[in-house]
Amino acid sequence: MAYHFIGIKGTGMAALACILHDQHKEVTGSDIEKYIFTQEGLEERNIPFKVQSMFEFVGLKRSPVQEAKV
Repeated sequence: MAYHFIGIKGTGMAALACILHDQHKEVTGSDIEKYIFTQEGLEERNIPFKVQSMFEFVGLKRSPVQEAKV
């Protein structure tokens, strides 16, 4: 089974991703570009994650709030 975490750099998400990876599960994720210390564990394990907002993940270019301001 494969797991993809949106917000993978979050404290709980990063820990769970590392646990699953250590159990030989396929793990990927996405999160914001800003450096967060929890990504060190992901990088040490070579868990791939890409910079992508939650809105981009569901197919929107910007958040609905940003769209309303236009």
